[in-house]
Amino acid sequence: MKKLLIVMVVALLAIALVACGGEETPTTTKGDATTPTVTTPKDVTTTPKDVTTTPKAPGTSTATTTPGTTTPGTTEYVPPVQKEIDGKMETAWWNDVHTMNPIQYTKNADGTMSYTWSFTIKAESGLFLNFPEDHDTYPSLPGIQLTTAEGAYVYIKDMAKDEDFTKYSIKAGSWRTERWCDIWFEAEDFIPEPEAQYDMYLFFQLPNVEGATPYPGEEIYVWALERAWTYNAPIVIGDPIVDDAIKDGYSCTVHRHSERGDISWAEGDNAPADFDPAKFPVMNFNFTVKAEDKLFPSGTDSDGNRTESFAEIIPEGAFAFIKGPNDTNFTRYECDYMLTERWCDMWFTLKEFTPEAGVQYEMVFCFMSGVSATHPYTLHYVYAKNWMAGPTAQ
Repeated sequence: MKKLLIVMVVALLAIALVACGGEETPTTTKGDATTPTVTTPKDVTTTPKDVTTTPKAPGTSTATTTPGTTTPGTTEYVPPVQKEIDGKMETAWWNDVHTMNPIQYTKNADGTMSYTWSFTIKAESGLFLNFPEDHDTYPSLPGIQLTTAEGAYVYIKDMAKDEDFTKYSIKAGSWRTERWCDIWFEAEDFIPEPEAQYDMYLFFQLPNVEGATPYPGEEIYVWALERAWTYNAPIVIGDPIVDDAIKDGYSCTVHRHSERGDISWAEGDNAPADFDPAKFPVMNFNFTVKAEDKLFPSGTDSDGNRTESFAEIIPEGAFAFIKGPNDTNFTRYECDYMLTERWCDMWFTLKEFTPEAGVQYEMVFCFMSGVSATHPYTLHYVYAKNWMAGPTAQ
C-alpha cells in the first residue's frame, strides 16, 4: 500500500509537470495507475496497432471490442491472457525499452532454428544498480547481470492476427545479459513469421541481492510502450538458384544503400588505414548495415583499442546475384573490389560488370564473416531491389 501511495504521488507530480510545460515523466511504475489521462514517455515513438486494439499504457487495460458484444455502459471484452497480463502489471515494476532489435534467427548444428529477442532497457528507470568497486563479492558488477531465466516467462501476440497473447517459457540456456542494460532470450516453441509485427511482455525476477536493485526479489516486466517488434527473416527471392545459394546465410538489415558513391567525407585522419584514393573505383556499389542486428559486434584488442568485426569480412569469395530492369534472370558476378569502414559501411565492385549510370538493379550481395562476428566464418548477405552505383547515387 505504501508503494502504491508513492506511485500515485509521483504520477500526480508528473501530470503537474506536463501541465506546466515540463518534459520529465517517470518511466517506472507499479500498482494501480489507472488515471484517465496517460502520460507517454517523451522519447517513445508509437506504432499503431490493429484497429480493434487500444494501445495500453502501464496500469491501464487493453480491451478488444467485438462488434455487437458491447453496449453503452457495459464493460469491454478483455481476452483472458490479456486480463492475466493486466493483473500482473498491477504489482510488477515496469521498465521501458531503449533499443528494440529485430528478432534474429540462428541455424543450429542439428538443423533446427533458434529465434532470439534482444533489447536495451532504459537505465533511467533505476531498477538495476551497479555494485561499487570495493564490493566484496561483486565489485563493479552491473546488477542486471545477476538476473536469470528462472521463473521468467514472456507473452507474445501477432498484432495483425491474434486476438489474445500466448504465454511462453524462456528456453533453457538462452538468457544472456551484457553491460548494465542488454538482455537476450529465446521464447520456447515460438516461431516468428516474416512481415509480422509483435507485441511482447517479458516478466522476470529482480535479483534477490542487496545492492543489485532497489527492490530485491520483486517482479519486473519489460514492455516497449506502443511499439512493434519485427523479425529479421531469411530472404526468399523466388529464384531457386539464388535461394539455394543463400539458404544457410544470415540476412543483414540494410540501413541505407547507394548513398555514398565516394568517400570524400573520409579525409585526413578520418580516412581508412588501407584506403588508396588512386585505387578507389568511381562506379561502385555501397551500403550500411544496421548495428542493431548484432551480427558484427565491436570489441577490444589486447592493448584496449577498439576493434570491428565488420572490418574482418573476407573479400575473397564474395559474390553477387544481380538483375537489371530488362533482365528476366539473375546473373552471378564475383567481387572485384571491397572496402569496409567503421562497423557498418562497405563499398564494392563486381568483376566483368559495369553498371549503367542512373539504372536501378535488384541485387543480393554475399560475403563471408570473420572470426569475431556473431556467426564467424559464415555466409552473410544484403538485399535490395533498387541498387545504384557511382556518383549518380549522391
